[in-house]
Amino acid sequence: MKKHLLLIGLCTIVLFGCSNSDEELASSTSVSSEVAAVLVDDVKQEDIDKIKSALEEGFSSFSDVSYSNETRTFHLTPKDGVSETDTLKKVANDPNYAEHEKVIKDMASSVVEMSNLIEDNIAKDIRIELDNPNENEESFFVVSNGQIEYPILK
Repeated sequence: MKKHLLLIGLCTIVLFGCSNSDEELASSTSVSSEVAAVLVDDVKQEDIDKIKSALEEGFSSFSDVSYSNETRTFHLTPKDGVSETDTLKKVANDPNYAEHEKVIKDMASSVVEMSNLIEDNIAKDIRIELDNPNENEESFFVVSNGQIEYPILK
């Protein structure tokens, strides 16, 4: 029952609407904070599937979600041909421009809450990474245990 509540809570994530401007993209990021507590010692396939499903619920409009067992990382890979990816490409081309840096940080902060919920309720050291739409470039951000790294801003 508690795991079902966790899934319902995680599935309430609404991260991106159909925007194509930096401001709309940044302002459309949010995460629901109401999730039931479930303590699990190990990451089970069932829990990975629940997290993946929640990420797909929030990100499927502009990215594919995959999971790597080796690195315990969920990758959000932007899809070609959607307005959000076009915006991400623009941000990636000049990430240190103040407005673009704000977009990156706003997007990451919305994922931090989910990362904290995963750490508290499922397992530690699960990473969520927003890949750069420009292949072989640094990721926008990596979130794990509620901590954010911004490889693209280095």
